[in-house]
Amino acid sequence: MNPVGQDILAWPEIRSGRLMTEEVRATGAWAWTLRRSDESMWPGWWRVRAEGPSPIELEIRRLGSDHVEFLSLPPGTWRALRLGVGRHEARIWLRSGGDLVNRLELEPAPAGWLGPARLMRAMRRLVRLARPRGAGRASVVVTQAGDLPDLPASVGIIIPTRDNAALLHRCLTTLFETTDYPGLRVLVVDNGSIDPTTLAALDRWRAHPQVEVLVRDEPFNFARLCNAGAEAMADRQVLVFLNDDIEVIEPNWLSHLAAEAVKPDVGAAGPLLVYGDGTVQHAGVALGVLGHAGHPWRGIHPAAAPEIMARRQVSAVTGACLAVRAEAYRAVGGMDEQAFPITFNDVDLCLRLAAGGLKTIYQPAARLIHLEGRSRRPDHLPEQAARRGREVEEFLRRHGSAVDDDPFYGPDRTRADESARPR
Repeated sequence: MNPVGQDILAWPEIRSGRLMTEEVRATGAWAWTLRRSDESMWPGWWRVRAEGPSPIELEIRRLGSDHVEFLSLPPGTWRALRLGVGRHEARIWLRSGGDLVNRLELEPAPAGWLGPARLMRAMRRLVRLARPRGAGRASVVVTQAGDLPDLPASVGIIIPTRDNAALLHRCLTTLFETTDYPGLRVLVVDNGSIDPTTLAALDRWRAHPQVEVLVRDEPFNFARLCNAGAEAMADRQVLVFLNDDIEVIEPNWLSHLAAEAVKPDVGAAGPLLVYGDGTVQHAGVALGVLGHAGHPWRGIHPAAAPEIMARRQVSAVTGACLAVRAEAYRAVGGMDEQAFPITFNDVDLCLRLAAGGLKTIYQPAARLIHLEGRSRRPDHLPEQAARRGREVEEFLRRHGSAVDDDPFYGPDRTRADESARPR
């Protein structure tokens, strides 16, 4: 059956609330639209299962809005979905690389399936999202479940910041409301904030039992702030460097990254980062893009390319959210705060880890929102442009041979921009 244009609520199995299963044998990308046409269909939690060799993308949007929340379903995994606040539609994308079979199952979630703690966190997020927060904001929550190993590793999250009270509050609030990980500790590295609102916010967060604040009142050097945070978190097994303009939207993001970072052959791991509209901000760093290193598929919907939703080895991941085993970080001397104070410190770190035989892994099962650049001065200012020029020159001097031939990014793709289109 050709699925294009099918409204899956037209199927009797869906209207009656029973299990829906549909197999698709197709090449390319197909889409259904799931619309709320029957109020009795939507209340409560539903669970969705994907089977087959390709991921399934479930895209959720408010009708008449451009804002998108989306959910990736790797083959063989269950996810929980809660709809019913406001008017929504869900678009289901299936992408196959050949004559392959995918199966999608949708059924009411069994009572207690999410577990009391996770359900309460999800419901708090639902209430928060349901409050008006600007035009087009979707009132929908998505939560994940299952298929993760036991994760005993202790994790320390390091967040550099300066005079960004609103961004920091959003980052920390969503981090603690949404993240499902035991024993989490957060270190905010304050780079000499002077704004009274920010100082008051830092004082409030100091009272949180899982938050510490380290003050480093000195000229901005991102690498140095990260190294100082890593030193202060010396008792943690896994370090996660996180920008203060990150918003946490899924409970298992940290579990996925920590599961990668603790592997003995892995150095660094990074997530899928998306803009507020759901398009890609980071899906791994490719060498040679833009003449040095860039983010391929930037601005593209994750369903548009199978590489975006595939766990894979990459040359580097962004320091906006980077997980690394603490002993591996220390073994290479941390970030190079002399050569790369602002940019390329993350890519340089990954390449030095690789020189020691450790992989860098991009893990799209971890997904966060990144409000890129909100907390940094633009590079087009004269002094910033000069600094960036020096960092580019040093990066090419140090890693020029790798830039010429990224083994994890197809030679048939353009390096002129970040579109990842064929040359």
